[in-house]
Amino acid sequence: MEKIYFKYLFIISTFLIFSFSLNSYNVDQKKLDLKPEKIAEKNYYKEIIDNIKILEGFSSSWYSCSAGKKTIGYGTTKGKYKEVDNLIFIDSATAENYLRLEFNKCLSIAAADGLSKNKALAIASFIYNVGEGNYKRSTLRKLILKNKPIDNEIIKWVYAKGKFLRGLNKRRKYELKIFKDE
Repeated sequence: MEKIYFKYLFIISTFLIFSFSLNSYNVDQKKLDLKPEKIAEKNYYKEIIDNIKILEGFSSSWYSCSAGKKTIGYGTTKGKYKEVDNLIFIDSATAENYLRLEFNKCLSIAAADGLSKNKALAIASFIYNVGEGNYKRSTLRKLILKNKPIDNEIIKWVYAKGKFLRGLNKRRKYELKIFKDE
């Protein structure tokens, strides 16, 4: 009986903490101009979220990703959100909420670089995968800011710890396809 009580207490407290964190992070939709109805022509937002879920896979508990980072859910890394760091497990609905929260942050970073909707969505997927710092320091971003072709550069991002990963290759080709679809 006591174990069940603590399990429910843990689930409820996790939900409350997560709900609070979602409410405290709002993407400025007017600035982004990426409301779902504005990207509905191809509905890439939903497609990319679904694709990230497939490519990242779901884990209800912590594991080390191919880059060696502690990860849970659909690619949420340790240290990203304080309330996640203390979780022992996560359900898929909560994990998807964290995915959307983080993806929207990535989307605002891409939009701040002056990218159009599809380009911003594609680069947000890239940022979600490689991290904000890696993106901001990358040659890829320099090319984007100079409005130069990124084909040869984005495809270089297919390695984790020096090892070629087919999944990353597939992801980069997908992101490039969306980036070019205007």
